[in-house]
Amino acid sequence: MARLAGAHLAGRLKIEEKSFTIEGTRYDRAGTVAAVAVRNANDPARTICLIISGAGDKETLRGAQRLRYFSKSGYIIFPGGDKVEKGVFEGKNLLNHGIDH
Repeated sequence: MARLAGAHLAGRLKIEEKSFTIEGTRYDRAGTVAAVAVRNANDPARTICLIISGAGDKETLRGAQRLRYFSKSGYIIFPGGDKVEKGVFEGKNLLNHGIDH
């Protein structure tokens, strides 16, 4: 899985101890929940989703539950509160993933 996702994310996502960078924009991990999703190259009907969180368990779960509302985004970032940042990876297929809770 990591190899499949890595092929799509090379140069687009960098994760460090206290921060991460998506498409050139740097975010502090503290209090932030982010989800990055790409289609599975071996099964295009499925999506690989990586959740990056420096927030507490409750905030991480809340962010994960909100993902289904953003099914056409390559990445979604909840940098705190109700603020949402999202985008697509240029040149990549749009995503369609569902999360049941």
